[in-house]
Amino acid sequence: MNDKQFNDFVLQSGLVLGLVYGITTFITYFMGVSVMVSWWVGLFFIGLAIGAPIYYGVKWRQFKEGYLEFKPAFMVIFLISALGGLISTIFNFALYTIIDPDLPEVLFNEALESTVSLLERMGTPEADIDETIEKMQSEQREYGVIAALEGYGYSLLLGAFIALVGGAIIRKNPPVFGE
Repeated sequence: MNDKQFNDFVLQSGLVLGLVYGITTFITYFMGVSVMVSWWVGLFFIGLAIGAPIYYGVKWRQFKEGYLEFKPAFMVIFLISALGGLISTIFNFALYTIIDPDLPEVLFNEALESTVSLLERMGTPEADIDETIEKMQSEQREYGVIAALEGYGYSLLLGAFIALVGGAIIRKNPPVFGE
């Protein structure tokens, strides 16, 4: 995997993905806290986290004349996902600690209100709503370096899973005896 073209492709693709994550985060930030915690923004980021690395894996396979074994397919998807996630983590850390240090608390409160509202609309008993509130409050913690690194660790696990599945899907071995 010491191929300069491979390294350049992964670096460029990972940077683009990370910048898209960061720019999208800032756009949603300027749209408001309720947008940041909305289900459709979460769905968008999940789709981006899954779709973009696999898209780049397919592009790499096309660059390699239509053939890509599992290991390089896994590596290209995972490394692009890891680099994009690192850049996203840096963007989020800057946003949550330097630009707007109160944002994590505001996001938590908005998510809590949204959750309570949803549970009330579903007719959930008050005792269960209170239990959910207590559980969410007990799991809340300060956002800082440790939380950012923990979040990046989870993004690496997700990236590895996406790379396993994506690598298996996009791999295409060259014919053994030619065509």
